[in-house]
Amino acid sequence: MKLLQKVNRNYLWYTAVVFLIVSFGLCITLTKIVRNEVDEKLFLQFQMVREQININPGLSGIDHLVTVEKLTLLRSPSFNFKDTFLVEKPEQELEKYRYLTAIDTLNGNSYRFETWASLIPTSEFLWALLLTVGFAMLLLVLGMLVLNQRIAKRVWKPFRQYLDQLNGFSFEKPKKISLSPSDIDEFMELRQVLESFTTKAQSDFNSLKEFTVNASHEMQTPLAIIQARLDDLTQIGTMDPEQARHMQAMQQALSRLSRLNQTLILLTRIENNQFSGLKPIELSTFITGQVEEIQELVQIKNLKISVDLTEKVVIVQPDLLDIAIGNLIGNCIRHAAPGTKISIALDSRSLTFRNEGPPVLSDPNMFFNPFVKGDTASGSLGLGLSLVKKICDHFRWTIGYQYESGFHTLKIIFLAQDYDRIPE
Repeated sequence: MKLLQKVNRNYLWYTAVVFLIVSFGLCITLTKIVRNEVDEKLFLQFQMVREQININPGLSGIDHLVTVEKLTLLRSPSFNFKDTFLVEKPEQELEKYRYLTAIDTLNGNSYRFETWASLIPTSEFLWALLLTVGFAMLLLVLGMLVLNQRIAKRVWKPFRQYLDQLNGFSFEKPKKISLSPSDIDEFMELRQVLESFTTKAQSDFNSLKEFTVNASHEMQTPLAIIQARLDDLTQIGTMDPEQARHMQAMQQALSRLSRLNQTLILLTRIENNQFSGLKPIELSTFITGQVEEIQELVQIKNLKISVDLTEKVVIVQPDLLDIAIGNLIGNCIRHAAPGTKISIALDSRSLTFRNEGPPVLSDPNMFFNPFVKGDTASGSLGLGLSLVKKICDHFRWTIGYQYESGFHTLKIIFLAQDYDRIPE
């Protein structure tokens, strides 16, 4: 839920509660005031009739709204107001009335006085007043909502601009984030914090990237020296089986470290856009050549490769394409169950690699992160798919993974209607 919607919802709830309380209080107050007015009117009618009787004991000329009855016994004076319902003619409907019953003594005789007044005008007045107040409150609320919406769009405009700038921010772009100023203190404070944070984060990222590049290059010479010394020791034929086993373990560890170093250098070169030589490549021919090169490895694992390739031309760096396709095919071979089939399909929109195998042990959503392996027992560095993802991002392609019914599927989707777009 958006902030403005939440504020408006709370405002509407508050307005509704206030309206109900005010309406209830107004109804009670006005009802009391009107009834007091009606009671005064009834009492005034009673006094007028009382004066008439005092002058003319014969009860002639009495107002028809007042009923007077002469009592045979003397009674003490009393007054009683109450509400009652009377049948209205000719509609024959019950209508609410205010009723006064009074007993008073005049000229030595007791009289019962009864008079009444309709409360229909009072009810109509109260309903009209409540509807008027409700309509006024509704107009006020609607006006406040519309006004608040327009004001919010203007007031929150800098905030939306800040979000757009942050969404477009990337550590790989040298351009710093540029936020427009605002006349609101809180947004100005947010602007200063964001600019300071992004500047420091970009500086830290560049420092870390520079360190990675320098460390990777500095490691190449020591690794080459170690490799050369191990090769020299391997040529010595006086090693016993135990020494040979240790030597083989060192060779494997050194080979793994060398591959890790080369991969890190390659990732850094891709991030820094240090590859050139864009060329149009016929992808089906390129994949066919890759498949022919690994036929011996496929036969060793007793696998079969099925290809369904459509002619497709892309403009890419051949070296990066070779690395990406090689890693994807190698991933299929590494994780395919022996005796199963690997499928490679290419059409104008996508490239799909599919192999049969057991489900992965790690989270599939993390596959394209560095150092994440689908099988922790494998000798993989966990950088293959991460490298493929970097290359796909470089080419503006989309890659995804899915496991269904015992099959692993890696699918690359090319840019729609923009397949030959040259990366920046």
